[in-house]
Amino acid sequence: MNGDVACELSVSDAAKDIGDLIAWFAPEGPLRDAVLVIYFLCVAAVLVAYRYYLGLLAKGGEPGGSIERQDYDALRASLEDGNLAARLYARWLKRFLDAVDRFFGDAGMADPTLFPHAFGTRAACGRRPPSTAACCSP
Repeated sequence: MNGDVACELSVSDAAKDIGDLIAWFAPEGPLRDAVLVIYFLCVAAVLVAYRYYLGLLAKGGEPGGSIERQDYDALRASLEDGNLAARLYARWLKRFLDAVDRFFGDAGMADPTLFPHAFGTRAACGRRPPSTAACCSP
């Protein structure tokens, strides 16, 4: 009997400690409850997405023409093409790096050289040594 009570107390203490740890990440004051609700909703959304994609990946073994297999193939195709986040990241990174190039005056310079502005090159040059240029030229 005493062992059961001790077990119940330790589980409730552990749950209280975990709750206190989660609450520690929330700010003090009137917004604490709102932040905890947002935390809960984010965790719930991650769990729902995990379960959805786990189920979708499990459908990869279905026969070729089934609806489940079509969903799986659509997921694979979207991952191969790159998702929206990857495309947005690549586009914004390119814009940012182009702005940095314009700021430093390197826009339109040759990319392969280490210091395009210092050497004044405007066209990309090959990186082959002169000994191989004769045998590789058309």
